[in-house]
Amino acid sequence: MARRPKKRAVSSEPFETAVTALGAQGDGLAENEATDGTRLFIPYTVPGDRVRARRTAVDRAEPLDWLTLGPRRQTPPCPHFGPGKCGGCAVQHLDDAFYAEWKARIAADTLARAGLAGFELAPLRRTAPRERRRAEFVARVSRGEVTVGFHARGSHDIVAIGPCPILVPALERVLGPLREFLSAALAEPSVLDILATALDSGLELVFTGAAPPDRARREACARFAEQHDLTRIAWRRAKTDSPETIIQRRPLRIQFGDIPVDLPAAAFLQASAAGERAIVEVVRTATGTARRLADLYAGSGAIALALADGKRRIHAVEAAKEMIEALDLAARRAGFGGPISVERRDLVRRPLIGEELAAFDAVVFDPPREGAAAQAVALADSKVPVVIGVSCNPATFARDAQILVRGGYRLTAVTPIDQFLWSPHLELVGEFRRGRQR
Repeated sequence: MARRPKKRAVSSEPFETAVTALGAQGDGLAENEATDGTRLFIPYTVPGDRVRARRTAVDRAEPLDWLTLGPRRQTPPCPHFGPGKCGGCAVQHLDDAFYAEWKARIAADTLARAGLAGFELAPLRRTAPRERRRAEFVARVSRGEVTVGFHARGSHDIVAIGPCPILVPALERVLGPLREFLSAALAEPSVLDILATALDSGLELVFTGAAPPDRARREACARFAEQHDLTRIAWRRAKTDSPETIIQRRPLRIQFGDIPVDLPAAAFLQASAAGERAIVEVVRTATGTARRLADLYAGSGAIALALADGKRRIHAVEAAKEMIEALDLAARRAGFGGPISVERRDLVRRPLIGEELAAFDAVVFDPPREGAAAQAVALADSKVPVVIGVSCNPATFARDAQILVRGGYRLTAVTPIDQFLWSPHLELVGEFRRGRQR
């Protein structure tokens, strides 16, 4: 019987060390005589820092004191940022130029580790502060107190937030009233996730983690929505459940291109309008004159409807019933019922294959963070001239790109889009082509 390897002891004695690099998650990296040659990741530090630290794991440490400050540091713009505080952001302490360099390097390093080369890495597309139109807060009601905010880093503790430099003002303004509402509407103890979406048509709140409210609480929801001009409040026990609408005062409407869409509750939406525009712009340029286009993992139509011009034939495929129905209704209402066709289909279990793919000049896929491995395999066996991959996870993008390249595609260009400000998360849009080098 094989013996289990012994766990390596972790000393809790403080030590001094220099930080020499920045890791992919935004933690400073120390690897020198002070760490016995072990690579240690230390949050909230930058290259050039010298810190007094204490190990928390074999490869991690927490900073205790700063002895020297590195030159690429800035004063964080948010009072909730730092050790023991809000974990929503990871790198507000980086100066802006260094931050942009680091974000672009995440894309380059991830793709290089996957053996992907020979492509053009476009300049980083930036989004500004106060453009995040969707956020997921967490709330706890306990002992008569309500806390609404984000989790502390690496903890289940909730840090109450007030001013937040990443959120659009409408999301920031609702936090105070939300605390008052939850104090009166929830039984103790309660913990809820709150998905908040702010659009021009208003604000939607989707509560997750408790049984749908009784009649009295439904009436409280209606009063809260009326008092603060909310568009919709919905409720669900788990994130895999379909939300139940408790009160809807008008549609939650968004414009994809020139086409208005009424979004279902908790529908997928890009985190910022600027990020969405950047994705669509890259896709539009990459697909060029293609007249037969498939939009896979289409959601409610952010790409398909934005590209609609009456000349392209676009086939949108999405697994979620409510979202594909919203897309279809918006297309028909705008007079694109012929040029845009829709299909409800789980592409993980049933990817488009063979002759289905042969019908298209270009295919766009924008899957969840898990990526689109099955669909990438089918595309690798196809002869579709142009494939565009969109992903909020560089690691699964790289995996899917490897599949396409092994199938004979060339990765010609990658555009990194930073719509997750001050975090290690990054959107990538990649262009793959069949045939010889241009």
